[in-house]
Parts: sequence; structure tokens; C-alpha cells
Amino acid sequence: MRYIGALSAGQEPDRHVRPVEAASLRALLAYDGAYLPADRPRFLESWLAAPGHRALARIVDGTLTGYGVLRPGRNALRAGPLLADTRADAEALLDALITEADGRPIAIDVP
Repeated sequence: MRYIGALSAGQEPDRHVRPVEAASLRALLAYDGAYLPADRPRFLESWLAAPGHRALARIVDGTLTGYGVLRPGRNALRAGPLLADTRADAEALLDALITEADGRPIAIDVP
């Protein structure tokens, strides 16, 4: 299922959401591997730094609690992956990605 539309952030900016560079790559790879069935270090390194991609991490008390990527798409910016420990982590990341979109439409695919 795909949802597309221009969105507005639902809450104030979260001080725990930062550019992904603030998280260690090793922590991101471990986090990603806990959610996905493949070990993909080379892919993830390229994906996070690809031109036009904006990758954000949520780090609470030094612990990575989620990350998300906003990237260019044909009809809208695409959000994904968006991985998070809790609903609050996911909402904080999504709000930050929406802010990055600056009013442009975003597409979110739900498997």
C-alpha cells in the first residue's frame, strides 16, 4: 500500500533526532540487521549517503532507537526505510522527515 501527500509535522522538533552521521555506522548496521533478514553493510553505506538522500537517526541517551531516510522520487519524495523501537520513535522520525520535505509531497509504502 502506498500513501502520498503533502504533510505537516504533528509535533515540535525532537531534540533526539539528528543527521545519521551522529550515529556510528556500526550501530546503524546492527540496528538495521535486527529488522531485516540480510546483512547489507555496503548497500546501507551507499544508501545513506546517496545524492539527494536525507538520513536521520533518533538517539536517546546514546542509544540508537530508530532511523529513517527521505529520498527523491518520481512524483513525490519517498520515505523509507523507517525503522524504530517504539511508536514515539517512529513519530519523531517521521515528523523530522516531513520537516525536511518542506511542503513537498511524500510517499510512504507500507508492506
